Amino acid sequence: MRRLLLALVLMLAVVPAAGAWTWPADGPVLRPFAFDPDDPLVPGRHRGVDVGGDDGSVVRAPTAGVVTFAGTVPTNGKTVTIETGDGWSVTLVHLGSIAVTKGATVAEGDGVGTIGQGGEPDVTAPHVHLGLRRTADENGYVDPVAFLPLRPIAAPPVTTTTTTTAAASDPVPATDVAPAAPGDAPPTAPEAPVPPPPPAAGTETPAPPAPEPAAGSEPGAGDGWVLVAKQGKPGRPGQPGPHITHVEAIDGQSLAYTATTGRVVLRIEGHTDDKFDGAQAKAEVFMTAYTLDGAKAATRPVTFAFNGGPGSSSVWLHLGVLGPRRVNMGDAGTLLPPPYGLIDNAQTLLRHSDLVFIDPVSTGFSRAVKGGQSKEFHGYGGDVASVGEMIRLWTSRNGRWLSPKYLCGESYGTLRAAALSRYLQERAAMYVNGLMLISTVLDWGSSHFSGNNDDAYVMYLPTYAAIAHYHGKHPNRSLREVLDDAEAFAERDYPWALQRGSRLSADERAAAVDRLASLTGLSEDYVDRVDLRPEHVRFFTEVLRDQRRTVGRLDGRFLGWMADYGNERFENDPSMDAIMGPYSAAFNHYVRAELGYASDLTYEVLTDKVRPWSYKEFEGEHVFVADKLATAMRTNPHMRVHVACGFHDGATPYFAAEHTFAHLAIPAELHDNIEFVYHEAGHMMYVHEPSRLAQSQQLASFVTAS
Repeated sequence: MRRLLLALVLMLAVVPAAGAWTWPADGPVLRPFAFDPDDPLVPGRHRGVDVGGDDGSVVRAPTAGVVTFAGTVPTNGKTVTIETGDGWSVTLVHLGSIAVTKGATVAEGDGVGTIGQGGEPDVTAPHVHLGLRRTADENGYVDPVAFLPLRPIAAPPVTTTTTTTAAASDPVPATDVAPAAPGDAPPTAPEAPVPPPPPAAGTETPAPPAPEPAAGSEPGAGDGWVLVAKQGKPGRPGQPGPHITHVEAIDGQSLAYTATTGRVVLRIEGHTDDKFDGAQAKAEVFMTAYTLDGAKAATRPVTFAFNGGPGSSSVWLHLGVLGPRRVNMGDAGTLLPPPYGLIDNAQTLLRHSDLVFIDPVSTGFSRAVKGGQSKEFHGYGGDVASVGEMIRLWTSRNGRWLSPKYLCGESYGTLRAAALSRYLQERAAMYVNGLMLISTVLDWGSSHFSGNNDDAYVMYLPTYAAIAHYHGKHPNRSLREVLDDAEAFAERDYPWALQRGSRLSADERAAAVDRLASLTGLSEDYVDRVDLRPEHVRFFTEVLRDQRRTVGRLDGRFLGWMADYGNERFENDPSMDAIMGPYSAAFNHYVRAELGYASDLTYEVLTDKVRPWSYKEFEGEHVFVADKLATAMRTNPHMRVHVACGFHDGATPYFAAEHTFAHLAIPAELHDNIEFVYHEAGHMMYVHEPSRLAQSQQLASFVTAS
């Protein structure tokens, strides 16, 4: 079918006659073309030819056309792409210098640069890499030799590839980055060459270049990354992917940084009967990294950030509090209308730490490879291993092993971060400097409503009281006064009353009902009917039922409606409804218009496609990773932990986080490494502007503390 479609494409295009074009350099072909469009990721692929020449000699345009890209693509080095008038794209890679600019018209034989050793070529002799493709097929690379006069082909040199063993995954070498996924706007330049066997005769057909990238963007290098240079600067030498260089005047100060965005191939080593099967591509993980220009890697911190779910992309931390741009959506009661906005973040953590945002497999633009098994990553163990490998890979490729390193997770991302702090020690011998845990859950038994688990009711009580206070159920009292009362009841009398069960006397039960109703804002009748145990979604549905309103789970300050107020549980979380649209709009604009990454895939902000999520590692017990954090802290006593809590967070109650850390199995002196901060907001506390400002300062202080 693919070949039939390709044949139809060819009927609509002009195929140059053999020998009609001009060689870009004077030497022989040092490495031939080898690419099968039906198996585009096969090892040994080479989507072009390497043409030898003297170092510093002129590189010529093989045919006439318009220059659509002239710039640096790390790994490939200096690159020029020429679009012809009949639908072809010619790409010249590993140049020593560039003599043309984007938009220039060139004639066949015009000089466009010189031969050099730019990027990371596999052929050591001076050469230029020549690639050719047509627009209609993202994998339609063809052998350009078919359009050039006859010339000898040198025997390909022998090369050696070193692969690092990984427990759950093994990345490709530094030159092997993910090609555009199905639906992505394919990059123009071919990827760095790898020694191949030649393809079967008759299997190659002329095929297309990439479509014109988004305004302000430049094509990547056959690897799914995209380069944008707002100031006309190329990416810095030695960096492993194409870049976006920004110089922003934020809050009256200049902030020059480089952003790198795209998908990185994740490989997993295979063994059959103790025989090594090699490292197989399993997934393409979407990442966005920000690095401050001119900073010293040895002293510059780097923060790896991710959200939770499971099933969430990193968009919330990225555009909510950490990144250099942020969502402008308003707040509870003052929400802005669509299409919302995107503004500079004057308090970005990038001022103090480089940032790397990771979207786990099946979230964001991350996907399993074609034919791959997504479920390998849809579970606690596979998730930790894959994200950990991305952290190790980025650190190694960017030369950041001696940089201070931090993990920042939100919600389920805090569980992931705690697990990673130990996984990275065991798997990669990587010790991180600190964890930033935002809306924390490390012990699901402390906040999960199931069976006869009474702990969750106790841990949620102060949160219920805070939400009731926000909605006027505690007039003439401060929030702190209400929380003190709720915490005191939750620490002693409430758990005692629950564990007594039917042994409570009538007076004892009446007293407990009265106290619980007073704190939560629920009626005594309701508290009695639920046997002193208001479950959290039932609470969010019930507390303002008399006003025909519901309150948010992620953030109890937000209000919603129901179609049927006789229902026991709300249909939707009004706080999630409020934030999903603004963050989705902002990121989908930002990634394309400002980061220049083009894709027709859906950016999965928050997806159920990861379910069922596997917790096979915890069979017969509740999910618990506080022990892994404790082990990591005992192993690395310098590791610090920042815990941020929202009083109105109905997803991960702050009292449960306090309970978990109070029982952490660490020496007394290590408790000084842990700091708690609180905000009068919800799960994404940065939605509340005073909390965002405070949190930004707290995180900055944390990563800059000695």
